[in-house]
Amino acid sequence: MRDSLVKTDGFAKIAFYALAGLFAVFLILAMTSSFSTGILPGFLAAAAVIALTGLSGRLSKRTAVICCVLFCVLPRLFIVLFTRMELGYDFGRYYDTAFAMAYGAPVREQAYQALFPHLLGYPAALTVVFRIFGDSLGTAQAFNIVLDAASCLLMFHLGSKRLGERAGTLAALLYAFNPNAILHMPISCGEPLYMLLMLVSIALFERLAAGREDGRWYTRLPGWLLLGLSVGLFSAVRPLGPVLLIAFCACRLVFGKAGFLKKLLPLALMLAAYLAASALYFAWTELVLDRPVAKGAAGWNLYVGMNAGADGRWTAGDYAVLTEKLGRGMSAPEAQADFMELALGRVRDNFGSGKMWSLIAAKFQQIWGRDNAMTYWVWELEDESVKPDRGDFILDVDHWKDVMDAACGVYWWALLLLCAPAVYFMFGRGASPGAVLTCIVLLIGIVLSLLALEANARYHYPVDALLALIAGWGCGELLESVKVSPAKSSRAGKGRRRT
Repeated sequence: MRDSLVKTDGFAKIAFYALAGLFAVFLILAMTSSFSTGILPGFLAAAAVIALTGLSGRLSKRTAVICCVLFCVLPRLFIVLFTRMELGYDFGRYYDTAFAMAYGAPVREQAYQALFPHLLGYPAALTVVFRIFGDSLGTAQAFNIVLDAASCLLMFHLGSKRLGERAGTLAALLYAFNPNAILHMPISCGEPLYMLLMLVSIALFERLAAGREDGRWYTRLPGWLLLGLSVGLFSAVRPLGPVLLIAFCACRLVFGKAGFLKKLLPLALMLAAYLAASALYFAWTELVLDRPVAKGAAGWNLYVGMNAGADGRWTAGDYAVLTEKLGRGMSAPEAQADFMELALGRVRDNFGSGKMWSLIAAKFQQIWGRDNAMTYWVWELEDESVKPDRGDFILDVDHWKDVMDAACGVYWWALLLLCAPAVYFMFGRGASPGAVLTCIVLLIGIVLSLLALEANARYHYPVDALLALIAGWGCGELLESVKVSPAKSSRAGKGRRRT
């Protein structure tokens, strides 16, 4: 059942204008970045995706689903089979932590991981997979491909149920063809897991919010508990749970049609389940690490994000401050509280010196001006001991890195261009489905949160799926209008002849 339309008034109008503003800024940033050369191929790619979506209307739903999953799995399987990675940095830590937990060994860097307990979220899931299928890097890669295929299916389901079948097909295709997502596959990373958990949370919220508010509305209350648990699991892998909660609460309170108490009770249950899930997760991490853990990483992330001299990026100098605190035996909660004080000092200094606005502009450019974060990491982590000149059919990342960057640029342009019909229909019709509004509010929340925190292009990742759903609706409506127009004109012509 498609979502009913929400009229463009009040807060909905604010959300629409915010999306239009972000859309314009994203286009400007893309035009002024090194990706500006991708505009023409982006137009062609956007047209190709729309044409493919239009042709999918001739397929049965089952065939369309199978095609979307194949388009998702095959390029990911290719990049895994024909690259060789040597894990390091956070990616090596994920793998080593999962390996240690699978065999009951002590986890390394316990003091550091206590500062950022979400670092154990993805390894906790990977541990289960290791125990069943073995502990090779290939197992982790296959796990991530399965997670991404599940996310592609969920994009199709969410789009088809809430926005129309064409919207579901286009959203799933955009997810499947995302080069930045494909390049996550050779590396042991948590992005595919938290993307799936985010989409599960959105799908649950939309299902609960779209239900009738009369009659036995209370029978859906267990679903709100399940939603809180889902957001808690998402936050255990990527600490953006509060952003999802705020977005869901805002959409429910502002756009929901039920009475205030009927709105408030489900949200209270959702928040209670989230807090309970988070408390259990923190208790488990303290058991694994054998020390108190920080209940959030906001202190450190704000401290790094407010470093105007580095445009909000990670620096060796800031990291030296962190290691010095841990070296003095400071506990994780104490260190995060100390970083929060230091971060607030940087905030005051930036406002006082007038650097805050230039810092925000620089961070915006770095995070949203491009969509190629993973090309660097695939290049950096390539196993140099395995090269194509040995006779193996191995993708030489050094040789193909520029092509990978270009593919990411073309995709980002195509995604932005495909969102244009959605912006047009929002203002032209003065309404949009509730699921689109949820995506817009989430998009705004993620953008605002990243303005304050560390500037890292990898944090761009979850926004691609939200834009794909918005683009799916807009282009689906565009295809429907093109399909209906000839019939309308034909009926009009017959009416004129009869007179």
